Amino acid sequence: MNIKNDGNKYLIFYLFDWDENVLNMSTNVKLDHLVNGEWVIESISTELFTKLRHNVVEYYAGRYSEWRFANNNSEITYSEFRDSGVRGDNAFLEDSIYAITTKNFGPVWYDFIECLIKGSLFGIITARGHEPSSIRKTVKWIIYNQLSAEQFSLMVNNLKGFKKMFGENYQELSDDEIIYNYLESCEFAGISSSWFANKYNTEAARGTPSPEQFKIMVVKDFIIKINRYAEKLNKKVKIGFSDDDIANITTVRDYIKYKLSVDFPNIEFHIYHTFKDGKYKLD
Repeated sequence: MNIKNDGNKYLIFYLFDWDENVLNMSTNVKLDHLVNGEWVIESISTELFTKLRHNVVEYYAGRYSEWRFANNNSEITYSEFRDSGVRGDNAFLEDSIYAITTKNFGPVWYDFIECLIKGSLFGIITARGHEPSSIRKTVKWIIYNQLSAEQFSLMVNNLKGFKKMFGENYQELSDDEIIYNYLESCEFAGISSSWFANKYNTEAARGTPSPEQFKIMVVKDFIIKINRYAEKLNKKVKIGFSDDDIANITTVRDYIKYKLSVDFPNIEFHIYHTFKDGKYKLD
């Protein structure tokens, strides 16, 4: 996301949405569509759902809309977006592998790969309902199957450099242990998951068609965590956030601009609205 290191003066971190951002996933949402007075179930791509979810909100707000949850049930609508679906906790991994093998990369795919190689801490914040372990498993697969030997070696060396910077012992750790510790330090947040509902004490997170406020919760926690690292090393921070959904990106942008930038003046935020042909940096 075009974040310059500036001679190690800054610590660099990233926050990524997943669908239509890192990867263009084939997973479909199921919605009821009102056609000639009857509700008909249709399978909708995540790209189209981004445009239609406001219509679903309108329906459940009591206003006229031609779109609603399939069979009026959010569990059916998002069944492929949770570990509770028929494919279990492999659904996210399987759909990600399919997107990668068919080269259906999102606009920040190569930024994500660069983030991994640099060993930068990152967070995945998705509206999906997969548990953190399922998302982490997918990122681990990408590290071991998509990075070249040279890229993998560079990543491990960078991670060792960070451990040394923080005064942590790494000499006795294997490469696999280095990677494991790295992924344990990153954030994997499916805001429609049981994990999210339990952590943030809100069952409203499950099945909601309006994820903006829930993404803000994860962003805030991530910023608090990385600020501790920055204070420990007396360094400034640059962080990139990207999302394809205009409602998400504008809500998060405003929260950052009017709240987080005030509370954390040592952090420089880079916010990108992504779309099919690229990305656009917001002020």
